[in-house]
Amino acid sequence: MQKKSLLILFLFNCTLLVVTWILALYSYPRLPDQMPFWINFIGQPLMMAEKSLVFFVYPIVQTLFVVLFLGISQLLSSREKEEWKKKLLKDHVLLSLVFFNLIFIHVLSSLILSAHQIREGINRTYFFMIFIVILLLIPYYRMRKKLLAQENKALKEEP
Repeated sequence: MQKKSLLILFLFNCTLLVVTWILALYSYPRLPDQMPFWINFIGQPLMMAEKSLVFFVYPIVQTLFVVLFLGISQLLSSREKEEWKKKLLKDHVLLSLVFFNLIFIHVLSSLILSAHQIREGINRTYFFMIFIVILLLIPYYRMRKKLLAQENKALKEEP
C-alpha cells in the first residue's frame, strides 16, 4: 500500500508540473507586450517589462525545484537503514512537494492574470494557507514517524 501512495504522489507532482508548462506555453503567445515579471506580494508595485522568454524562468525554476527535491529525498532516504523510514521520508517529501507546486502554479497564474489586468498580485490568503499547510506537515511527519517506530518496535517484540 505504501508504494502505491508514493506512486500516486509522484504522478500527482508530475501532473502539476505538466500543468505549469501547459499554462506557460499556452499563455505566452497571448500575453500583452508589457507584462509583469514580479507580483505584488506586500504592496510593492508590479515590475513591468517587455514580454520575453524570461517569462519561462518560473516554470524552469519549478522544474529544477522538483528535480532537486526528488534528488535530495532519494539521497536522504538512501541513508536510512529501515525500509519504513525510507518510505515515510519519501512520502513526506512528495506530499510537501505537491503544495510547493501549487505555490508555483499560483505565482505563474497571478503573473498571467496581472499581465491581462484581471487581478493585481497574488491571492494572499491562498498563498499563506498553502505555506501554513507546508509548515503543518513537519509535525505531521514527526508524529507519523514516532507512531510507526512504536508499531515496528512492537512487531519486532512479538514472539
